[in-house]
Amino acid sequence: MKNVIFDKLFKTIDNSNSIAELFELDAIPPINYATDFFFISYSHGDYKIIYKDIFNYQNNGISIWFDRGMKPGSDWLENAEHFISQFACKGIILYLSKASFSSRAVVQEIILANNYRKPIMPILMDNSLLIDNSIAKTFIESIELNEEEMNIINKMFSDRTLWVDVNFPIKSKINYIENLKDDTRLLDIIDLNYNNSVILLNSHGEAKGKMVIQVNDPYCMKVNLPVDVKYIGNATFANMNNLKEIILSDVIEIDDYAFKDAKQLKEVDLRKIIYLGDSAFEGCLSLEKIQLPLVKSLLQAMEDYDNIDISKEYTDDSGTFDEETFKDDLKELSDNWMIDDDSAYGEGNKIIPDEDEHIIDSYYGKNIFASCNSLKEIILENTFKNIPEGCFHDCHSLESVIFNGPNRIGDRAFYNCDNLKKIIFQDDDNKYENYSEYEETNEAVYMDNKVTYIGDSAFEGCISLDYFDLPIEIKEIGKAAFK
Repeated sequence: MKNVIFDKLFKTIDNSNSIAELFELDAIPPINYATDFFFISYSHGDYKIIYKDIFNYQNNGISIWFDRGMKPGSDWLENAEHFISQFACKGIILYLSKASFSSRAVVQEIILANNYRKPIMPILMDNSLLIDNSIAKTFIESIELNEEEMNIINKMFSDRTLWVDVNFPIKSKINYIENLKDDTRLLDIIDLNYNNSVILLNSHGEAKGKMVIQVNDPYCMKVNLPVDVKYIGNATFANMNNLKEIILSDVIEIDDYAFKDAKQLKEVDLRKIIYLGDSAFEGCLSLEKIQLPLVKSLLQAMEDYDNIDISKEYTDDSGTFDEETFKDDLKELSDNWMIDDDSAYGEGNKIIPDEDEHIIDSYYGKNIFASCNSLKEIILENTFKNIPEGCFHDCHSLESVIFNGPNRIGDRAFYNCDNLKKIIFQDDDNKYENYSEYEETNEAVYMDNKVTYIGDSAFEGCISLDYFDLPIEIKEIGKAAFK
């Protein structure tokens, strides 16, 4: 019933000649602001688009204040300041058009947003209006501003400020508005190359860095995360069918299903990641290149967490490294020194392993790259200590895997990798080139012979596999490992 009413209202708005006419027809959206609301900044000349958006926002539970709520004869600037200054005002939705770029009223509302520290979500109505791709420059060249006003405009719309395209579906616009609502303390903008639209971040604790959650924008093609983003939440970029590129910057944790079924994502650099959740990249059908997390030695971890250069700390004037002192100190520390794994939820500490382990484990979940059917080569040198359960199952195009000695190959790790032909575990006396007769074939080569466990169904369904050289250290082979 609501859709029928909206269709009738929207037709009335489209056929109108002025705002005054809509007042007479009772077709202007009502004012509806409750505990939290958003202030609409716009030029009256754009009312047809703005009013339809306001109806949609309020129909989806988003409270809005706009200038219909002014009392007759009252001062516009006083009214605007009264509402923008309230704590309940969670942000300003700013519609940018040729008229608003030259509107003194819009400029004053931006200044009020600056004064009361309110985030702004720009919605651009015509991309061709922008001068040098800059909102600030367009304002400065479209309307006469004094020096203070120019400084504020430059501050509120920096070079990294992007915007939402007015033609985005209403659900996409609402997603951005909800992100504004979730966090008014600190909002950053992710560089997104789709019609220069924006994605907003929620802050999850200043000490631990920020976490981006629930983007799910079907129009997003490229995301470049700011360096202060450390975490990607559950299913954040899942089902984003147009996402082709993600620059993770300093992200260290990617939670469950974060990129599941992002079917056009082609490449991902995970070298800084210490936590990969279940099915994080499952179903990324176009994923061709993966740079995997690098395993740190214990010495590297000590340097990171203590902020000291171990090589200098234990090196004498002659340049000789004092290995015995280092081992003694390490032994003393290993019983009680804890490393906070700094997860997004502040959970879990990890005890420093015994010195002979030399590796600090991170967490990698199940089915991380399952069904990534464009993967042809995986290089796992100094990466996973253990290949997680189901990690590459159903990667039907996988031809070559190069390992540098994982300890365990998990259950179903390469299940149904039906183009994988050869698995070679080298012993200490052999080099890769000794297997030159297999160079023309598809191989999975384990460069060190450390594998002690092969899990259940680890290579089940690898119907092209015709050569397998078991490592001498193997202790256990699971059920149906080579079925």
